[in-house]
Amino acid sequence: MIKISEIKLPLDSDEKELRTAAAKALRCKEESITSLRIAKKAVDSRKKDNVFFVYNVYAEVDSDEAAIIAHSRNSKVEAYTEYKYVMPPVRRKSTLRPVIAGFGPAGFFAALTLARAGLRPIVLERGADVDTRTQKVNVFWTQRKLDTESNVQFGEGGAGTFSDGKLTTGIKDPLCRKVVDELIAHGAPEEIGYSSRPHIGTDRLGAVVKAFREEIIALGGEGGVTTPFTPISIDRYYNRKRRCAGRHLRARRQRRGYRDRYPAALHRAFRPRYRQNAL
Repeated sequence: MIKISEIKLPLDSDEKELRTAAAKALRCKEESITSLRIAKKAVDSRKKDNVFFVYNVYAEVDSDEAAIIAHSRNSKVEAYTEYKYVMPPVRRKSTLRPVIAGFGPAGFFAALTLARAGLRPIVLERGADVDTRTQKVNVFWTQRKLDTESNVQFGEGGAGTFSDGKLTTGIKDPLCRKVVDELIAHGAPEEIGYSSRPHIGTDRLGAVVKAFREEIIALGGEGGVTTPFTPISIDRYYNRKRRCAGRHLRARRQRRGYRDRYPAALHRAFRPRYRQNAL
């Protein structure tokens, strides 16, 4: 794959013009480009009388890429290896199911990863599912009646569910690409994959969260909305390891069981229970 940086086009340009500009940068025919994908799209508005789009694109060609790059004699053209996330091998020997505290972004990504690994995670979430939670939030906004267990902060999707879903971070971790790809696969707009200021949109966040939940359940995981993270005792002597004993509500009945892994994906508003559990 070839990466072409800083292609500049007017604001009224279309995809055909982008392909033409890419071919010009590569000094090859347009027909030689077999695929073209936008890596990043931004607006350069430093000069008010000359505002334009700036693109970075990934291109694939029907001939030798190294020869094309050398022939282009363009410093903005370079070979590129696309990042592919590879699931680490599952070395877990325990038959106990992992439990995740919280179903915000960290929680549902942790649950999805564990579910795809075949570990059938159990998710505990203090607030309600995203639809019920939306109703409760609307009641608060219109009638000023606060549900202390399910509100803007607590519930499926985490506190960000009622934001505009901005995806900005200063880190360069390649896993960011994996996160964006998963969001797109679960219903987020494709533009977040290349926009310089990506955001999902409040109107789409709920559907994206539900899509994550549905896949996790389909893979054998369990959702536990309206199931608070209750006090946990640490048994340092159980099987000579540090394991957690807690309570998990399932199908309106309470059961007790040991869990040897409690990934905690907690929001800062969780501090009172964080202290209570002394994690």
